[in-house]
Amino acid sequence: MKVLHLVLKPRFSGAEILVRDLAIAHSSQGLKVGIASFQPPDDDFIPVIENLSSLGVILFLPKRPLKKFSRVIGLWNFAEKFSPDIIVAHSVIPTIYARIAFFNKRIPKIISVLHAVDDFRAWKLRLPEYILSRRSDKVVAVSNETAQNYVKKFPKIKVDVIQNGINTRKFVIAVENRAKYRERFGLSDSNIIVLQVGRIATVKQQHLSLEAMLPIMRNNQDVELWFVGPVEEKSYYDYLLDKIKSYDIRNRVRFWGGQDNLEEFFSVSDLFLMPSIREASGIAFLEALASGVPVIASDIPPFAFAKEYPGVWLVSPEDVGDFSSRIQQVLDEKKRYKRDLSLYDFKHTSDQYLSLFKEVHVNAKGCSN
Repeated sequence: MKVLHLVLKPRFSGAEILVRDLAIAHSSQGLKVGIASFQPPDDDFIPVIENLSSLGVILFLPKRPLKKFSRVIGLWNFAEKFSPDIIVAHSVIPTIYARIAFFNKRIPKIISVLHAVDDFRAWKLRLPEYILSRRSDKVVAVSNETAQNYVKKFPKIKVDVIQNGINTRKFVIAVENRAKYRERFGLSDSNIIVLQVGRIATVKQQHLSLEAMLPIMRNNQDVELWFVGPVEEKSYYDYLLDKIKSYDIRNRVRFWGGQDNLEEFFSVSDLFLMPSIREASGIAFLEALASGVPVIASDIPPFAFAKEYPGVWLVSPEDVGDFSSRIQQVLDEKKRYKRDLSLYDFKHTSDQYLSLFKEVHVNAKGCSN
């Protein structure tokens, strides 16, 4: 069985991290796995691409961005070289083009994966979905909320929910080596690291973390705020830089870009913040839980399950005063927590996708007879 994952752009974001992990897991189980994109990878993602290639994953990545009909041609070329049985299109744009490119073909089968909370609020995206949705052989959502929002608009389409998972053991082991990693980062015992992981974008609300941390950083020169994630919105990034400059805390706020060693960042941190407006399935949130670091996040439905875990506070980060007080309280306590994340181990996610591929592949072979 040959499976081709299609993404818009290889980068450090939820969909692409899922694809990376599925490709590694399924390649080791004997599947022929390929990854294709419409845009070149981000520079900081290139080491991930090189590692995937060394593991036998076949890559179809353009040197320049493909636009409009060139995306369809690109898909035809990818398919001619790889002959996939299944194309797994991650997010809306890859899904639209995969359906167009193979609209009248029975093979490859197409699986659409919904990664956002609600991609179809805008009618411009709903219209092609009405027209092309029948070309998807399966539709997968990464959360129940994502599935519910989709079914409200397209009630005739069945949606399978496969929640994202993580390599929980990797984060536990990293915490056991916290002292080693803190030394590697050049941190002293007195340094306090507050971490936020996610794309630099308004939906992630890094500005609220910044505003809530300001009084704390003014009162304690050992506190640092670290942002890990690629810059998605340049104007928002510039806005954050201006804020940092005006607050005169440039030497204690760091932007690390995308990183493939997040377990190390979580192990050295003392608090994790995630004040997002919305999330479909926050992988970084799960990683923080697995690492045992205290977590303060938005009180939104995808995070509600975490109320059962110790050391998790769900708040309204727009109330910056309350957000800041909670941060200070947690930092004063200086605790780390043991949490059982076995239900969210990536093996469950990988096995579910593999079962889905096998189911679809059986149908594909039936069509080819």
